[in-house]
Amino acid sequence: MTSIQDACLLSDAFKLVEARTGSASIAAFEINSALRDGRVQSMLRIIDPSGKTDKWMDLDKSTWNEIRIMPPISGRVHPGFKPGHPFASFGNCFVYLSRGEVAEVWPMSEHREVAIADSRSAKRKGRGGRGGDFDWEKCLIEAARWMHHEGVPKKQADLVRYIEDWFGDDCPGDTQLKEHLGPLYLAFKTGQPVD
Repeated sequence: MTSIQDACLLSDAFKLVEARTGSASIAAFEINSALRDGRVQSMLRIIDPSGKTDKWMDLDKSTWNEIRIMPPISGRVHPGFKPGHPFASFGNCFVYLSRGEVAEVWPMSEHREVAIADSRSAKRKGRGGRGGDFDWEKCLIEAARWMHHEGVPKKQADLVRYIEDWFGDDCPGDTQLKEHLGPLYLAFKTGQPVD
């Protein structure tokens, strides 16, 4: 895979493909096929229980001959490994797929774009222009969830970019995002409580 920044959790890719195909079983079949024939690259993230450093490793397409993605999906793959497979002994591990390749293999249909627009509008409490009343509580929960699972980014700008993607087209301005995310980011980065 080109970079960790291009990676998305398998569970997120699964949701997209399931929405595109309309079926969890078909989504699992299509993802399995794309991984096995190499149309979509993947990486394995092994969580270090001590919290020091996680290990990332590219997964070759041949790896997917021994793993089967089964719905429902959580992003964790160790239950899908055949008994005795070396990866089955890893404790907490997650599979990531290439975001660009997922978008290329399963392009969004017009129907899906409408569904995404509808779900994004639910991230707002009120209506109005860019200065509208955004659901900052959900935003902060998502930011905390992301930093907990992905690790604290080196720069606040990376967190802001992620949350901009999360909001989508109906996104608050950069200044609003920095004001709301800044204290959370500093608390995660420094380990100090918010004043």
